[in-house]
Amino acid sequence: MIHIFSDRVKIVTNIKTGEVKAVKDGSVMYTQMAGSVESYTQLLINTAKDAERLNQFNN
Repeated sequence: MIHIFSDRVKIVTNIKTGEVKAVKDGSVMYTQMAGSVESYTQLLINTAKDAERLNQFNN
């Protein structure tokens, strides 16, 4: 599953293994294992906020 937050930031999740990769500008920034639904949701919320801040610097 892929969550795209901007043209530069996305989260790629392997639902079979639980591996979560944060990707910025085509490079993997970090990899972790998905935790609970709540922690995964919080990761997505925080990534969305960070992607918005990053977009503000580009404008």
